Amino acid sequence: MRAHAPLTVVIALVATAALTAGCNPILYTVSVGSATRAVEEARLAEAPANAPYEYYLADAYLDKAREAAAEGQYQDARRFAGVAEENGVKAREIARRHMRETGR
Repeated sequence: MRAHAPLTVVIALVATAALTAGCNPILYTVSVGSATRAVEEARLAEAPANAPYEYYLADAYLDKAREAAAEGQYQDARRFAGVAEENGVKAREIARRHMRETGR
C-alpha cells in the first residue's frame, strides 16, 4: 500500500494542475465579456464625443486583451480587460453626466 501513496499524490497534483490551467481561458472570457459590455455601453452613451480619453483608452485595452488572449497570455489578457472595463465604466458615467448637464 505504501508504494501506491506516491503515485496517488502525483496523480492528484497533475489533476489539480490541469484543472487550474483550464480556468484561465474561462476567467478571461468572463473578464472580456464585462469589458466589452462596458465599452459598448459607453459608446451608446456617446462617450466618443463626451469622454474621448476614457473611451478610446478602454477600447485600446480591450483590443490589447484580445491580442494577449490570442497568444495564450491569459493573465495579461485579464489584466488588460480589467483596465478596459474600468475606463469603459468611467467613460459611460462621464458621458451620461454630460448628457444630464446639457439636458439631452
